[in-house]
Amino acid sequence: PTPAGTPLVFLPLLIVDYDIDFSGQWTCNGTPMVAFWIKNTGTLAIESLFFSLEGPTGTTLNFGAKDQPFHTLPPEPYPQCVQYGASSLASGAVGWIYTNIPSPLGVGVSGRLNIKMCSADGTSGVCTEKVYDFTY
Repeated sequence: PTPAGTPLVFLPLLIVDYDIDFSGQWTCNGTPMVAFWIKNTGTLAIESLFFSLEGPTGTTLNFGAKDQPFHTLPPEPYPQCVQYGASSLASGAVGWIYTNIPSPLGVGVSGRLNIKMCSADGTSGVCTEKVYDFTY
């Protein structure tokens, strides 16, 4: 219990949270690419991520960590599609993340994105992991 006359102090919640949606496939200078729409629904900026992409589900296509992953739209033309993106996604902001895949996948193939997004570079700070199942 709080002694009478002592004010209560409420600290803001420090949360990394986000919504994900598959945005499609395209070719960047001959390299098959995929994009995902990300909306930061947490209270902290997102600064880094680690991902593992599957297609079909159970078959790893690509994985890795990124400190500058956020692009302004998909599909970006060459050379923007192979360059680093912005280093931060502010609370409430929308961005896209890209990665290359070995070859284009047919429409209707099951996919899975395992993703960890964090509030500091190097996949550190406050982090949240999600599994997103989708269809290519």
